[in-house]
Amino acid sequence: TSSPSAKKARLDRKEYQLVVLTTLYIATKIFEPFAMDASLVSRLSRGVHSEEEIIALEYEILVALQWKVNGPTPLQFVNYLLELFSTSCRDKALLYGHSHFQTELSIGDYTLMPLRRSVIAVAAILNSLDNLPKDSLPLNERIRYAEVISMATGLDIFSPVINSVRIRLLDSFSRSSGYSLAQVGILPVIETKQWTASNDKATVIEDSPVCIIKERAISLDFD
Repeated sequence: TSSPSAKKARLDRKEYQLVVLTTLYIATKIFEPFAMDASLVSRLSRGVHSEEEIIALEYEILVALQWKVNGPTPLQFVNYLLELFSTSCRDKALLYGHSHFQTELSIGDYTLMPLRRSVIAVAAILNSLDNLPKDSLPLNERIRYAEVISMATGLDIFSPVINSVRIRLLDSFSRSSGYSLAQVGILPVIETKQWTASNDKATVIEDSPVCIIKERAISLDFD
């Protein structure tokens, strides 16, 4: 966020550690079956941060997020959006499978972390939709479904952000599966200089970033 504490954490290693531990504390409360006490988190910091600091920052983070800490994942968005796909298609299972796999790959891509989950889901579906053989689904049905997705999410499916995420997911798919998710070109992606197979930045994903926001700007062609 743009809060003073968030800005301070980006510049101060000790504050950044406190934020990491506190968000771990919050995530454990939400997703894990066991309870974690703030005193345990304090011990994990080897006494650098007190229980009071952790609890105070926890509240500040929750307020900054407006308590929206259990939002839908890209996979959940994919399932919801594919339910809107009412047309019969013989390769519908392939559409689901490829979309699900891309959302799983997105979890390990730190440049996608700041993006809305719906953006990742839409990009994954568009890639999968454009991978279907031309005789599997008529052109007008593909375009109609793309319009339905756009209306349901309020996203421009031809925006530079969606395009960049699609390219990123296609690259991750080919490197993880060993084969490319070929696009027939009905819902085309536009290649950018930031994302080509020969570009050195395509390998950056393997390394831990020095700065997530900076790497996101470089890799996804954001200003």
